[in-house]
Amino acid sequence: MNERLVAAGVLIAALVIGSLHTCLNRGVHSQDGVQLNGDMPLELPQFTRLCFLKKISLFFYSLGRFFFSRPYRGIGMAIQIQSELSKNVECANYRTKTVYFIRHGQSVWNLTFDISRGVFHVLRSTLQLLVVEVCFFFTNDTFLYDSPLSTNGINQALEFSMHLTNPESTKTNDVKALKKDFAQKVAMFTSNLRRAQSTMMLALQDRLHHNEETITVLNELEEATRNPDCVPLSTSLKSSTIPFLEYMMLPDKTKTYSKILKRSHEDDISRLSLYEKMLMFNERIFRQPEDIIIVCGHSRWIMQYLDVFLPQQASDVEFRKRKVGNVDTLRFDVTKKEFKNGESMYMVEPGSVKLVYKNSV
Repeated sequence: MNERLVAAGVLIAALVIGSLHTCLNRGVHSQDGVQLNGDMPLELPQFTRLCFLKKISLFFYSLGRFFFSRPYRGIGMAIQIQSELSKNVECANYRTKTVYFIRHGQSVWNLTFDISRGVFHVLRSTLQLLVVEVCFFFTNDTFLYDSPLSTNGINQALEFSMHLTNPESTKTNDVKALKKDFAQKVAMFTSNLRRAQSTMMLALQDRLHHNEETITVLNELEEATRNPDCVPLSTSLKSSTIPFLEYMMLPDKTKTYSKILKRSHEDDISRLSLYEKMLMFNERIFRQPEDIIIVCGHSRWIMQYLDVFLPQQASDVEFRKRKVGNVDTLRFDVTKKEFKNGESMYMVEPGSVKLVYKNSV
């Protein structure tokens, strides 16, 4: 325990030095922190004058969200709607998109509350998380809210990146669409939570650098839970911070984050039900000219998505009721059916759901 506290002190000292170094080099004394140029409002981790007020704001925002939000609202009705739509056999037109869904790497929250390691581990890790969070209280970064990748989560994403550059491991067609030399154009999306954004940028770094592609951040991919680790900084505070661990481990890569991430410029969708957000995502991907969609998101979201859009008789699909592991990647086909009466429905093809990458870190 003492070793962890000393480590936390070392991290704080490094943060102070890094922050001062950043400000001196840039000649910036900003009230809100040093912001990187790009479409996404990202700040480097540092001490700022308004950080205290921002942390108080985050606390009350997450408190209200915990008590009043209903993350699975609309799912029961969604399944009924899908069941009714599936009875319509007069299909006039249909189109299909192939989706690669990457779950984010292990977050600090995942590491802390890993119940498989025992109750004592959870209690000790929770205390450690709270100590570190207090130490970071006067900075613009946080480990509790919008929980970032842990060091293991960072390594998981980097391992996936190495897998995609290994000719031997990518001989099959399963993950070719994720490689830099894939001939067909793809559309890339990530949730508004930092751990998903970081996972995608680190895992697909070879492709992103080679093709100079961007990733669009979507609020509708936000995880379906009330926990504080799923309070997005980008929507609650209107700006986000590059996670401190990534900034210390991968300083050169993190400085390119704001150039890769692109906002979707959508209105506030926090009042929409989960089903409405899923429909919004489906409508978005079918507006895309690309037939292949790469997404980085969250386990509960994709589990609910498959439960809604898979046919009800396809109850044996494994990931309909089981969480996808960290950085594990699913591939599946989504079909949009347009009926003669003007209605339309979306359906995940049962036989297309396949685990194409299994994390080993």
